[in-house]
Amino acid sequence: MRNLIPFIVGLLLICGCELGPIEEVATPQNLTIEACDNGLGIRLSWDMVENAEGYRIYFKRAGENTYTRIDEVTPGSATSYTQDADAIDSLGLGDYYVTAFKGRNESSPSNVVSTIPVFEDGCRIYDLDVTTPGGYSAYNWEADGNGEPRSYNSTDDWDIYLNDGVDEAIDNSKFHIISPDTALQWFQIPAEGADNGAAYIAKVDDPSNIPLGTSITTKYQPESMDEGIASGDYYVVYMKDEGPFYVLLQITRILDNGIEFDYWFQTIPNFRRFVAQPAL
Repeated sequence: MRNLIPFIVGLLLICGCELGPIEEVATPQNLTIEACDNGLGIRLSWDMVENAEGYRIYFKRAGENTYTRIDEVTPGSATSYTQDADAIDSLGLGDYYVTAFKGRNESSPSNVVSTIPVFEDGCRIYDLDVTTPGGYSAYNWEADGNGEPRSYNSTDDWDIYLNDGVDEAIDNSKFHIISPDTALQWFQIPAEGADNGAAYIAKVDDPSNIPLGTSITTKYQPESMDEGIASGDYYVVYMKDEGPFYVLLQITRILDNGIEFDYWFQTIPNFRRFVAQPAL
């Protein structure tokens, strides 16, 4: 048996097996995501792992179940990774995590960050003249993408409201989505209430072509007072004073006294992606 020991040790070395304890690699902490490349790309950042030789980037596309390693970053002092607009076009939207590695040893995954917007369907708001309890005309979003209808006269914050610009009567052929700091024709903005910031609103024909927020100058849609929103229309709300965030709305139904809509809220400030294709 004693004569076999040198042979076994040599065999382990030939096979690349290491003797002694395996040095563990710590998990990268505080993975964050931010917009870059004019709002069409993303940058990941994390805390440096002291003994790491580098980091591996993993991605899971929206609707899929498996993560795939998409890239590797070295040296160990590197703490960021960027995907430009072209990379997002190719990869799509989804979830990311990062691991640290040293040699053949790899850490457990970091926290997950995502480019997938928050989606909610079946939302409703009503014209200002609706007096039915719960018939709220305003809608508010939080930074995490959660939204809810609110009273126009609420002292809580809200981001858009619905009005037809017609005094007392309700004309559902002239419904407009409007910024909190703007009024149509006769209606007066309350002197008191929540300190709501401006919302800039644009109609979009293609949800893959979201205009840059600073290029949106209108505070209500449609721009014509003689027209109203229609079922199937897409609108983007640019919340300049919050985030800034982009929200994509699709009108799904015109009611007698209000509208029903779905929304996609992009929780990454300044990131204007809702599908994989680039905005032109």
